[in-house]
Amino acid sequence: MWCIIILNLLPQGLVALRESNGGAVSVSDDEILTAQRILSMDGIFAEPASAASVAAVIKLGRLEKITPEASVVCVIRSSGLKMLDAA
Repeated sequence: MWCIIILNLLPQGLVALRESNGGAVSVSDDEILTAQRILSMDGIFAEPASAASVAAVIKLGRLEKITPEASVVCVIRSSGLKMLDAA
């Protein structure tokens, strides 16, 4: 099982990771931007923090840690609209 947690290694996140026997994967800024572009093809304008979970799933698939048949949920909570000044 993979538990994708976007955090800056808060103690609660590490506890959840250990208790679930989960794993962690890091993603680069470029991987996050790629995930944003992929999401935008489906009309989803996600901010980088939300796109990071999608980038992690893509990476885990590429590393064959999850299969194409796996059920995956990525919660996209924040819109990229608040990031327009940074774009």
